[in-house]
Amino acid sequence: MVDIQSQNSSLLMTQNEAQLSLVDSLIPEELLIEYRNIFEIHRTKESELKSLKRKKLEFEKDRDYNEFLFNEIHSLNLNTADETIEDEIAKLSQAETIQQVLFKVNSLIEENEQSIRNILREISRDLQSISSISKQYEDILQRIESCIIELSDIASESFQIAENTDDNPQFLHQLNERLGEIHRLQRKHQVESVSELLNIQEQLDQKLNQNDLISSEIEELEADVDQLFIQLT
Repeated sequence: MVDIQSQNSSLLMTQNEAQLSLVDSLIPEELLIEYRNIFEIHRTKESELKSLKRKKLEFEKDRDYNEFLFNEIHSLNLNTADETIEDEIAKLSQAETIQQVLFKVNSLIEENEQSIRNILREISRDLQSISSISKQYEDILQRIESCIIELSDIASESFQIAENTDDNPQFLHQLNERLGEIHRLQRKHQVESVSELLNIQEQLDQKLNQNDLISSEIEELEADVDQLFIQLT
C-alpha cells in the first residue's frame, strides 16, 4: 500500500508540474491558489511521512534489544531500598555477633547492681548533696544526669535492635542472589548505583514508548496524505 501510495504521489507530482501552466490558463485564480496550497501541504506532509518512516526503521532496529534490556532491569523490581542491600547482608551475616554485643551493652548499662547506670546514679546522689554549694557542682550534676538519660536510651535501643536481629540464612541467600544480579547489571551498563539503573530503565521505557508514538503519528500522516491526494485528483 505504501509503495502504491508513493508511486501515485510521484506520478501526481510529475503530472501537476507538467500541467501547471495549462491549469493556470483554465481555472480561476482563487481556485488555482487553493489548489497550489493543497499541493504544497501534500508535498510537505509526504516529506514528513518519509522522514518519520526512516526514523521508525532506525528505532525498530534497536527495539528488540532495548525491550530485552528494559525487561531485564524491570524484572528485578528495583527500588530505593536496594541501595542499602549490602548493609542488610552485612547485618544478617553477623547476626549472632551483633546480638551478643548489643545484649552485652544493655546488660552493662543497666541489668546488674554494678551497672554503669547504677554507678552514675550513686554519683548523682553524692553530687546532689553538694550541688547547692556552688554552681560548678550543680553543672557537674546536670551533666551526670544527662549521661544517665542518654545511657538509658542507648540500653533500650540496643536491646530492641538485638531482639529484632534474626539469623535467617534463607533470606540472606536471597539477598546475596539479588545483589549478584544488581552487580551484574551495573557492570553491564557501566554504572555504580541502583538509582542509575533505575534511570536507565526509565530511558529505555521512553525509547519504547517513542516508537509507539511514531507509529501513531505515521498513521495520522498517512490518513492526511490520502485525504489530500483525493482533493488533488
